[in-house]
Amino acid sequence: MNNAMNLWDTLPESTVDEKDALQEVEDTLAELEIYLDRYPEDDIARMQYEQFTQKREALAAGTIAGICKELICLESIRSLQNAAI
Repeated sequence: MNNAMNLWDTLPESTVDEKDALQEVEDTLAELEIYLDRYPEDDIARMQYEQFTQKREALAAGTIAGICKELICLESIRSLQNAAI
């Protein structure tokens, strides 16, 4: 686990920014869920909820792919460094 945390700290800012954007979308969805519980007849809010759900799925896919790509790249670099030693 410690190794994973060390790798997380070395991720580029773009990946971290995507994670922050994903968190903002999830917060918006949580607020929309509360609103829709109170006002289920609001079609505009329901459409916004659907749009943010799609945005969350896209961001999550991109963030996970970006993190995996960076972790694989960092592991490859570390393997090469260790082999050179």
